[in-house]
Amino acid sequence: MAKNNVLAAKIKTAAAVTNGTMFANLVAYTYEFKVRRILLGVGTNSGVSLVTSPVIVGLVFTTDPGTATTQVGFQKEDDRHTAITSNVQVDTAWSTNPSWSAPDVFLSIPFSTDKPEKVSWNSHELWARQVNVNTPHGIGLFNDGPDLPSGHYLVASFEIEV
Repeated sequence: MAKNNVLAAKIKTAAAVTNGTMFANLVAYTYEFKVRRILLGVGTNSGVSLVTSPVIVGLVFTTDPGTATTQVGFQKEDDRHTAITSNVQVDTAWSTNPSWSAPDVFLSIPFSTDKPEKVSWNSHELWARQVNVNTPHGIGLFNDGPDLPSGHYLVASFEIEV
């Protein structure tokens, strides 16, 4: 796919994420997209030392995006200074949470707070499912492991093709 069809976004959670908490939902509101890769890591607030701890991020297909109050848009991969208007976004906070079925975890990604994890979809060919503009579906990321230590937060970078 052409380079100008590659979009990127990055999010950072506001606080330590507890077990079972969704922290990002990659949503397509009007068209499909292909996930190329997701980079997951852990950071610390100023003055907090990194504690080595296991992390597990679960990925689920969301069936309802909820009511997002905070969203992060995508930018062109080759021009990170120019925001684009896109109907694909990463929702990071909600007044009504996204819906998913707990057994629907299709991928669990274990890593450590001191070593980021890169997940590539070159072989998975994962596409977000979309029925129509009124019923968007997404890929939700949630903490599927122990609570993060105090003063720690998750970061996720997304690269998609549209």
